Amino acid sequence: MYGPYTRNALLIRLLKILRQPTTGFALLGAHQDCFLWKSTIPSSFKFFYLSVVKFIDSVIKRFCMQVLAFYLFTMGVSTRTEILKLYHSLGESAIAALRGYKTKHGIIKDPFTVSTITGLIAKFESIGSVLDFPGKGRKSLSDERTPIVQNAVEQLQSQSTMASSSITQVSQLTGIPRASVHRIMRRDVNRQHANLNGTKIALSKRNLTLIGSLKTFRQPTAILGLLGNYQVGAVSEILSTLCST
Repeated sequence: MYGPYTRNALLIRLLKILRQPTTGFALLGAHQDCFLWKSTIPSSFKFFYLSVVKFIDSVIKRFCMQVLAFYLFTMGVSTRTEILKLYHSLGESAIAALRGYKTKHGIIKDPFTVSTITGLIAKFESIGSVLDFPGKGRKSLSDERTPIVQNAVEQLQSQSTMASSSITQVSQLTGIPRASVHRIMRRDVNRQHANLNGTKIALSKRNLTLIGSLKTFRQPTAILGLLGNYQVGAVSEILSTLCST
């Protein structure tokens, strides 16, 4: 108890030296009592108290963010754009933007709060859009990079005698990360395999059709070996020749 009273005496003396009234000194009583009460609290209880305060603060912040998201969801895109224009035209003031919106539409009651406008401005400055899903309707970044990677692969293959280009070379040439280049090249390889399998199936069906036609016209099926695997256009020519004979 000696410390607070000594401090009080020094403070009163200082106030007298500065010729200030000492009547306001009574306001320190509640603060001193609170200080003495806190000094008697165990450290474990202080830790629990601080943990509870932090938890309550996080819950309040989360609730405020959900309320803000609800207001932004109920606010149309045209309304958001209009508020942004009012905000920038009225000196970048959220209060002035709210008043301008109410005056323009003849509204007496606030349709939304100032914090909603502030959150909208912060969202627009962070993502550059007032939409809830700004990436919706746009091509993915992988689709935009695919032609760049394909051109780089063709360029490297034309400059080198190797049939394939490494992912590192393509990444260094285009500036695209290696993971993205690997994903694009793997997708293109899978697509080429699918196209090749489809071509093989189509060739098998045409060969069966040709064999049936040769048997129908009593021609030797050994002529089918002259077609090869890639002479797809020759099938229709041979069929027309057989039909004409």
